[in-house]
Amino acid sequence: MGKDWQFEVYFLPDSRYGGRGMLQELRKLLQQRLGENYELMEIDVGAAPEQAEANRVVAIPTLIRRRPLPECRYLGAIDAAKLDCLLELPTQELQ
Repeated sequence: MGKDWQFEVYFLPDSRYGGRGMLQELRKLLQQRLGENYELMEIDVGAAPEQAEANRVVAIPTLIRRRPLPECRYLGAIDAAKLDCLLELPTQELQ
């Protein structure tokens, strides 16, 4: 059985806002909010520009919630409050 939550994040590794640091923070926040019940596909736009174009990615970073439906997108820097909004959860304080 698959995970209940599925995400794609489009990033550039050396970008100030959409780089490796953002990925680490996103993984940490998802783990805090969802435990192990999620999949995160990481797409490097520099290595896979055709995938970004096919998914109409216009900003870096872009986080797409594929599951549960409806699909939802968030463009730009991702923090705890913005992730909670995307997850449709009450905003939580980071411990």
